[in-house]
Amino acid sequence: MTGNPAATDDAAESLRSRIGTSQPHTARIWNYWLGGKDNYEADRAAGDRMRQLHPGIGEYARADRLFPGRAVRRLVAEAGIRQFLDPGLQRAGGADPARRGHLHRRWRRIRTVWYGS
Repeated sequence: MTGNPAATDDAAESLRSRIGTSQPHTARIWNYWLGGKDNYEADRAAGDRMRQLHPGIGEYARADRLFPGRAVRRLVAEAGIRQFLDPGLQRAGGADPARRGHLHRRWRRIRTVWYGS
């Protein structure tokens, strides 16, 4: 047995117990604005307060989410770029590598390196 909770069978529960759900978190607020399910009451309340100040924030969040895909498609189709480095910031509600696979199916010679912190 190690002192690392992630090395145990109940790692997921251990990690969940350490998430501070009573304080809003920006990633979970964005998740809420994007219609995701990985947010808590504090995130929704903060998101709603921000929406009162900026009613278009939900549309802005969706546009922000769609922009990288449009940019990559244009770089591939028009500029011929075939290699990408994805910092894996994985904003809440974001596309994972499996969902980005459509680029690889369309342009077979694309190479992408994903990395995360």
